[in-house]
Amino acid sequence: MLEKHMVVTRHFNNVYDDGVATGFRLGVRIPYYRGVWLAVISRFELTVDGDAFAPDTLRVAYKGEEYSMEELAVAETVHWDFGDVLTLIAPKAGGLDPGLHRVELALTLLPAFTTIVGRTERALTLVQ
Repeated sequence: MLEKHMVVTRHFNNVYDDGVATGFRLGVRIPYYRGVWLAVISRFELTVDGDAFAPDTLRVAYKGEEYSMEELAVAETVHWDFGDVLTLIAPKAGGLDPGLHRVELALTLLPAFTTIVGRTERALTLVQ
């Protein structure tokens, strides 16, 4: 039920390095009412306009820090609180073109005793 709130539209924009678009970012809320430690995040699956992004190329920014997926596995002291926006960063040379994009996101969490998978699909507009 919380999956419909996973993707945060106002955080959808390109990432720039020295004035050159190197990828894009997407705001994500946790679809689990308790929140979790970052180490509990098992996998993000991201597809934009039919193009899938390899999970190991994605990065996560949260509370002023940036993590690779490998670093998330050991981020045992950082708690992703319910309602907080985590930023998912995907590499893409040139970024995304302005306009409407179809975004599919799946998040797998592995807290104790259960597996939680949140999936959502949204149309988002990227504005330059």
